[in-house]
Amino acid sequence: MIDKKIIEKLKNGGIGILPTDTIYGLVGSALVPKTVERIYRLRSRDPKKPMIILIGDFSDLKKFDIKIDEKMRMILKKYWP
Repeated sequence: MIDKKIIEKLKNGGIGILPTDTIYGLVGSALVPKTVERIYRLRSRDPKKPMIILIGDFSDLKKFDIKIDEKMRMILKKYWP
């Protein structure tokens, strides 16, 4: 289980480092513009290039104004944890 202090830091603009199966990644809330800017700056990444946003459930789709049709909803429901 993720520590509540870590969750609060990330929600409030903090940045973390997360291991993946191949590399380490920088993580932070995509809902905090300053965090997104910092990650782009830290990675020396062109702001015109999109980054991956990890979302946990259907309610998160609305936060990013992502609209899906019923067919896609059924596919996601089948494979989404």
